[in-house]
Amino acid sequence: MKEIFVFTTDTVGQHSKGAAKVAYKKHGARWGMAYGQYGNSFAIPVKNQDGQYIKESYIDGFVEGFINYAAINPQWDFHLHSTERLDPYQFINATGNILFPEEWRRYLGDTYNYWGEIK
Repeated sequence: MKEIFVFTTDTVGQHSKGAAKVAYKKHGARWGMAYGQYGNSFAIPVKNQDGQYIKESYIDGFVEGFINYAAINPQWDFHLHSTERLDPYQFINATGNILFPEEWRRYLGDTYNYWGEIK
């Protein structure tokens, strides 16, 4: 199954730090593309171009759109690698092909799928 690297970024798609940089360098994320799937990556914006966090209601909308996208693409596994400004409870309606960091198990329980180990 194809794995999609899910990461957070800014609203102008400057993938210069953390998981966004990894997505850009290794998983096909495109510079200037702040939301959606590109290559083997999926971007979710959480900051504006000045590095300030955007409104939670906007992030909620992006997360909801991502969950819907994953639902209509069950042939892929979506590995959430960046959780900056994301709340585990935003993903209550997630489909089984979205895999969360193991650290989120304490919030979401054993009903969901996880990747990695607790450090």
